[in-house]
Amino acid sequence: MKRLLLIIAVLGFFASSSYQANAQATITLGTGGYSWYMPFNYYWYSTISESLYPGSEMTGAGWSGPGKIQTVWWDVTVAENYTNGTIEIYMANVPYTSVVSGPWTPDANMTLVWSGPAPLFTTTGWAEFVLDQPFNFDGSNLLIKVKKAGNAYQYPYTTFDMMYTYPTYLFRYDYGDVPITTLEGYDYGSVYSYRPDLRIKFCNEAPSAVDLSVPEFANLPGTIPVNYFLQRPIGEFSADVNVRLTDLNSNTVVALPTFALDIYDASPRTGVVYIDPGNIQPGWYLVEITYTTLDECAEFVDMKVVESILILNAGDTPCIVYPGDVTNDLLVNYADKRAFHSYVHEANLRDSWLRGPARYRSDFAGNPLAYIEWTPQAASPWQTPEGCYMDTDGNGIINNFDNIAIRVNWMRDASGPAKDVKTELSATTFGVSQNYPNPFNPSTSLEYSVPEESSVEIHVYNGAGELVSTLVDQDAVAAGVYNATFDAAGLPSGTYIAVVRMSGNLSDLGFTETVKMSLTK
Repeated sequence: MKRLLLIIAVLGFFASSSYQANAQATITLGTGGYSWYMPFNYYWYSTISESLYPGSEMTGAGWSGPGKIQTVWWDVTVAENYTNGTIEIYMANVPYTSVVSGPWTPDANMTLVWSGPAPLFTTTGWAEFVLDQPFNFDGSNLLIKVKKAGNAYQYPYTTFDMMYTYPTYLFRYDYGDVPITTLEGYDYGSVYSYRPDLRIKFCNEAPSAVDLSVPEFANLPGTIPVNYFLQRPIGEFSADVNVRLTDLNSNTVVALPTFALDIYDASPRTGVVYIDPGNIQPGWYLVEITYTTLDECAEFVDMKVVESILILNAGDTPCIVYPGDVTNDLLVNYADKRAFHSYVHEANLRDSWLRGPARYRSDFAGNPLAYIEWTPQAASPWQTPEGCYMDTDGNGIINNFDNIAIRVNWMRDASGPAKDVKTELSATTFGVSQNYPNPFNPSTSLEYSVPEESSVEIHVYNGAGELVSTLVDQDAVAAGVYNATFDAAGLPSGTYIAVVRMSGNLSDLGFTETVKMSLTK
């Protein structure tokens, strides 16, 4: 089994992604009508051809925008039991929508996507070439070069279906009973008014989504629990997991022990692994998360997230700061303004009162307001018990700028339960809302939408990845917005995962999403 490397953060963080895409859409370009010996030919020793498939043509065939090309087919009209030489297939994204006679597109400007012995065609119909590596089509126009290198020929020969494109030229070619290097040296392709028909299979790069959740802080000595939740495991592999932290004071990288996760089916999977942080010092640590996983194209891809964690000495308790709530009563009001000014007055310029350890947010570069957002933020204790709360902007200095967070979060209240937010759905796209209510007892509902007649499956799993309920399992759901109810009256409290899979019966467009639901009894 393939070994994977995952570097997982030690922080209260969720790195999840929903997936809505044309997961395995296949389109056909060209209407045929003419049988000829291109895009490659066994009658000549060597052949070179370039075929252009404009993005507008792909849109008309059912694919719009970027995607990964996984497989291509050419339509064999006459199959002869003969083969000789090798074939190379190159692809490139290009801005132009027609070709002219002239020099070939350099190989260096294209991506080699398939190479191997020239295939033997024994039957007519679509001949499949599964690419050695998926090609990243950017949504513009697709150029395909095919080079056949041989040292013999045959007659009669295999032919392929082609479409008449004149007055627009979308194909050029050259051939000869010479080595491929000699043919390339001529560096000239002649345009032709026909172009080979092509079938393309697209897939998308959405990886198996991973949620990670661990404490925002940890005390030494002791272990750190790393909670993981694999939403949509794809394929079968063993994942080597490494935890790495960088001390922000000394810029020292600390590598922690590894553990393994075995992925063997597509069921959601949750668990916890306790790791020993070793001999590290208290303070803030930068955490880099890089994990390699399978995507929908059966390709391994890297994903990276950067987070942070606060490590504390044994017995130390962190401040949990809601920026602006200097009185630590979970409410920002006039009492906080009075308390802040009173603290600054009593400090009387004493440095030990006005300076202390700063907070750290790894998301600050992309979110300038991260330090004053109304969200609980861990902070190291100051010399005075109130100091960490007075430092509302987390920079380690108490001054008039800390009034900004009080103004921004004025009358915010963290003492009440969070309100459910319902997602408004429409029948113009695939979608699913967060369950409502959440947390729930004993039942809750999910709203989902389909834009066309589709197959729909909604299965619910418990924290151990066991199937506990099937809410929907239908092959032909008409376009519309629907509700599915999950009745958990006979189930224990805990986290349940709804896995939603939908596929359009006409377009073959696919949608997969997971919804995390909390049952509280």
